[in-house]
Amino acid sequence: MKAKYERVALEVERIINRDLEGESAERLKQLCAGIFERGADGSVREFAAVRETMTLLGEKWTGLVLYMLSSGPIRYSLLRRLISSTASLGGEKQGISERMMTLTLRRLERDGFASRVVLPGPPPRTEYELTPLGKSLHDGHMILVRWAENNRLAIQEARDRYDQAKTE
Repeated sequence: MKAKYERVALEVERIINRDLEGESAERLKQLCAGIFERGADGSVREFAAVRETMTLLGEKWTGLVLYMLSSGPIRYSLLRRLISSTASLGGEKQGISERMMTLTLRRLERDGFASRVVLPGPPPRTEYELTPLGKSLHDGHMILVRWAENNRLAIQEARDRYDQAKTE
């Protein structure tokens, strides 16, 4: 595995040297070196796991599911209805599908962010809640949400400038 990291590091350096010079090239080399240092022990799987988790967190419905689960245990059907209803506030024309809801919850459960409990009785019900790991993720996620709230006007102004320049 270490050989793979070394090969990739050399390839990245070659690309940077070919396409950039000076301070920009050095900053990018340092940034990429940070990636390779994290995997210096040859743990490509660790790097892949971090990337997979970051991808999960960036998926369309994950943030809203985490947010709703932060209130405590909640039944699957209620969680899906709440997410579908609140999604319209963000401009979604349609709520979350049952398939996507199930996939999102399974991913969160697999990564240890949520737990699933099947409650007996007619009809059987399924309840989800955040695990301690999920609660710590929610805390970090809320920092990002607050940042987005605090910077939404600046982001919208940047979008407007960009869109205006594209139409000129």
